[in-house]
Amino acid sequence: MPPETDWGGIGTYVAALGPALVAAGAEVHVLSVVPGQAPSDRVVAGVVVHRRDLRRPPGVGRVSRLPEAWERVTLAAAVRRELRTLDFAPDVIEAPEWRAEGLALARSRRVPVVVRLHSAAEQLFPYSGRAGLDSRLAVWLERRSVAGADLVVSTPANLAELGARLSGGGARLPAMRAVNLPVPVPDGALPPSGGASGPRVAFVGRLERRKGPETLVAAARAVLDAVPAARFAFVGADTGVPGGGSYADSLRTQARRLGVEHALEIVGHRPHAEAMAELRRAAMCAFPARHETFGYGAAEAAVAGRPVIASRIPPFVSLLGDAAVLVDADDIDRWAQAIIGLLGDPARAQRLGAAAAPRVGDRCSPERIAAEMLGVYAEARALGRGRLHDGRTTRQGGTRWRRARANTPVS
Repeated sequence: MPPETDWGGIGTYVAALGPALVAAGAEVHVLSVVPGQAPSDRVVAGVVVHRRDLRRPPGVGRVSRLPEAWERVTLAAAVRRELRTLDFAPDVIEAPEWRAEGLALARSRRVPVVVRLHSAAEQLFPYSGRAGLDSRLAVWLERRSVAGADLVVSTPANLAELGARLSGGGARLPAMRAVNLPVPVPDGALPPSGGASGPRVAFVGRLERRKGPETLVAAARAVLDAVPAARFAFVGADTGVPGGGSYADSLRTQARRLGVEHALEIVGHRPHAEAMAELRRAAMCAFPARHETFGYGAAEAAVAGRPVIASRIPPFVSLLGDAAVLVDADDIDRWAQAIIGLLGDPARAQRLGAAAAPRVGDRCSPERIAAEMLGVYAEARALGRGRLHDGRTTRQGGTRWRRARANTPVS
């Protein structure tokens, strides 16, 4: 879990929720299965973290044309195998749907399983250009991991979107107690923000089409015409573009064409603390995503009291409401106008930041969400006990739960 892994939304979620569950009286274990990782067991903020190497079985060459499906099958098998080597038996397991990490555990039906919907392959692949048989198999595997769960949990917006897809896709969903829970954001994730270092606009997130960084580059020309000192910082891991190449390089090419390259700072991936420092330096933070499940960057910027401009998509509407400036994702003129407006009106920007901090901080309190999740786990265990009447076996008793996951990069 961060700061050791620094991987995306799932890692951030685990790092926020795990210690809060410990504080609420749970015994929390995290299983991390990653290729090339040295095995270790250590306690981080009260959470027992079990790190294991992901040893994929022979045969990769024969299925090399199905890398996404192969990754999910072998990861699910490795998570189940490593679980058996640990010296305790969990009472309930939580796993993400991403990469079908809990597939083998859910299908075994031996321990109650809660699946949290973070960002599924069928939501992300359209933005990365992945298609064909391999992608369809990967999507099917993730759907099966969801269908085998006892309970499904996600944000309201994501349940509305992905739940409808799953229901219409032929997958039999659990006797469904889907719980509309937001994602925890610690109120101490960022120190209170001081004065911004000039008219600086920060984007924090992976450089990929789904996150929309090219929208900010396109808007930069009009912004610089109005505010010549404006600067745009892009903080996040680079990704590839369909056909090969670097997304960061494509942004630089776009900026040169528009004559705004001097105003761009493509910072690249940074450890979580350094990425959050970029938020503190910014006059405002901009998140022009075309799709998000939650949007941790926007939430953390809000908790830090920074003014936020975000795309008008359901997760941001639900999270931020009128405590942010919301703009249609691909309306470049409106993005430019919104940025110029806030740069030219510091008092309004300060009011937005002040309104966003308590709104997001209260809704996403790890302590509150930990209490609700303990109720979810208890319900999953009750459903597991009910399976005994169907002739199936499950473990009961105790107060321990564990999260089966691998440290993999996601939003």
